[in-house]
Amino acid sequence: MKVFLSISVFVLGFCFLGDKEISKTDQKVLTGKNTKFAFNLFSKLFKEEAGKNLFISPLSISIALQLAYNGSDSTTKKEMAKVLNVDDLDVNELNELNKSMLETLNSHKHVKLSIANSVWLNTNGPIKDLKIRSEFYDIAAKYYSAEAKAINFQSKDAAKTINGWIEEKTNKKIKDVINDPIDPSVVAYLINAIYFKGTWATTFDKELTAEKDFFIAQDKKVNHPFMYQKGTYKYLENNEFQAVSIPYGRDKSASMYIFLPNEKDGLKKFSEQLTTENWNGFIASFKNMDGSIRIPVFRLEYKKLLNDTLEALGMKSAFRDSQADFSRLFDPSAGIYISRVIHQSFVDVNEEGTEAAAATVVEFAAKGISREFDFTADHPFFYAIVDNKTGAILFMGTLVEPPQKS
Repeated sequence: MKVFLSISVFVLGFCFLGDKEISKTDQKVLTGKNTKFAFNLFSKLFKEEAGKNLFISPLSISIALQLAYNGSDSTTKKEMAKVLNVDDLDVNELNELNKSMLETLNSHKHVKLSIANSVWLNTNGPIKDLKIRSEFYDIAAKYYSAEAKAINFQSKDAAKTINGWIEEKTNKKIKDVINDPIDPSVVAYLINAIYFKGTWATTFDKELTAEKDFFIAQDKKVNHPFMYQKGTYKYLENNEFQAVSIPYGRDKSASMYIFLPNEKDGLKKFSEQLTTENWNGFIASFKNMDGSIRIPVFRLEYKKLLNDTLEALGMKSAFRDSQADFSRLFDPSAGIYISRVIHQSFVDVNEEGTEAAAATVVEFAAKGISREFDFTADHPFFYAIVDNKTGAILFMGTLVEPPQKS
């Protein structure tokens, strides 16, 4: 099984948005909230997908749902705020923090990281003359740099056009998220796309890649190619796990953190420790050490409908046509609700570096003593790609069984 998510974290210094100054302290507020949402989501999905490969970007999911949150009201707004952990934030403050975060994350020089948003309206939907409120369009454009699109969802090229936008924003790694043809009840889509490509600060020598056993369980193993490297890394070890941080880019502005339980069947127990408080403690405890690392080469794709997971976290009324309140997005008489939250992702980890992408679609319808260590990730482990510039956990997951080459 693999699980892979993404979270948001922030940078030193100050950003200015209009007359609003965003400080490091302010930014850490949203970081903490996104991190908590990510681990809450991870916990639910880890249980739902037990024994399966799983890979998501919670950052993408957070952004898409926080944009949708701007259109909610009453009970729907309260439930979404609680699930997203923003119930004590004014919505305008949330939007300003997101704008600051997106500007920072999209400004990398030595790794490629891009995040894009869009709002799509069906011009031929089931409700005649349905419009998205101009105030929502203004928020989406100002704070989320969202593109506004209006097309006939029932036209033969509609799904192709929307999927094409997602493909373009994810370097063609995320394809066919939207079903063709589009269901006639669909009135709008809010979409987030995230793409990451980072070359290891020190690339792995392909000549040193060799087959080795990966233990799926105590009594089950598969032969799989492992990359090998020796050097100085940020490293953490305790009675329960080893962890290593492998940086990307010349400026080491992002890293992959791998947490390897000491026991071959210890991933479930480790996953129960993944809280915001523990995560912050882990990251603060990494120290530079010399050692060797062996990690599997792997590539995987994943797609998940998140309705049930989000409902289990407490976001219930948004999915019910009789209870949803998106009156700040559409005319309240239209009876619009979220019909689906679809998430699709991709990751490729090899000797050169890592390429990862994800898209989240919110579909609306009508009614890491001096010594050398040895680190061999040969059994299920947790891993995360972290933006060191902001502290954001871009992706995170677990590898239980490395996928075989196709």
